[in-house]
Amino acid sequence: MKDTITHKGTVVQSGRGTVDVLMRPESACGACHARKVCGMEEGEERILNVITINAHTYREGEEVNVSISEGMGIKAALIAYAYPFLLVFVLLIALLQSGISELVAGLSGLGVLAAYYVENRWFTVTPFHPKTLLLFLVFQLASINLVTFVAYGVDKRAAQKGDWRVPESNLHTLEFLGG
Repeated sequence: MKDTITHKGTVVQSGRGTVDVLMRPESACGACHARKVCGMEEGEERILNVITINAHTYREGEEVNVSISEGMGIKAALIAYAYPFLLVFVLLIALLQSGISELVAGLSGLGVLAAYYVENRWFTVTPFHPKTLLLFLVFQLASINLVTFVAYGVDKRAAQKGDWRVPESNLHTLEFLGG
């Protein structure tokens, strides 16, 4: 395929469903039509984290060929930037519309964002793998439970001070979402 490039690399580490491959720029990288896909246009070494179910078969120091297509780069950009942005954006809009304070909504967004990246970095074996989906669900439930816990804490503190409290409908909305 014309939008696919193959680049030589050296295995740095393998295990847990991933192989880390050290990619060194070659003399042909500067003129390559797809150099932006692999990130070799800057001329620096890169370590790619390749997800594969055969990770246990690769050994440190082994020379390998890594194939990268333009479609993979777009998918990586979506996973790294677009999906987390949408996740945090939707969460913030939902929490702010339900009357949760900006502080709680912001902290909730950071918590969900952290859970998203932790799940994607340390627990992804293959997309839509049952283990991956289960871990994603656990992290998302932990995040919404943390948000709910903070919201109830804010409500209790407001009650003790005699301030305006978090509306009961907001607390029930968070409970409905899994908190």
